[in-house]
Amino acid sequence: AVGVDGRPVELDIKESAQGGMGPHGLLIGATGSGKSELLRTLVLGLALSNSSETLNFVLVDFKGGATFLGLEELPHTSAVITNLADEAA
Repeated sequence: AVGVDGRPVELDIKESAQGGMGPHGLLIGATGSGKSELLRTLVLGLALSNSSETLNFVLVDFKGGATFLGLEELPHTSAVITNLADEAA
């Protein structure tokens, strides 16, 4: 990823005990702001640069599941959880 200043943005998701930023995060934005595209880009980039033996994903989509469509085929993907909005109702 590239920051607004044109410099690369690095995200170190190792546990904080291992000197990383931690493996969890939250992404917030308005409809149409690119949240889904950012998440897909992060997942694909991580999958391309890491072995499935050292990195696994549990992909959670609160609404319909379209965000991670096709990514369930990655060997890194352990689970895809969707339609949590129905559970909250």
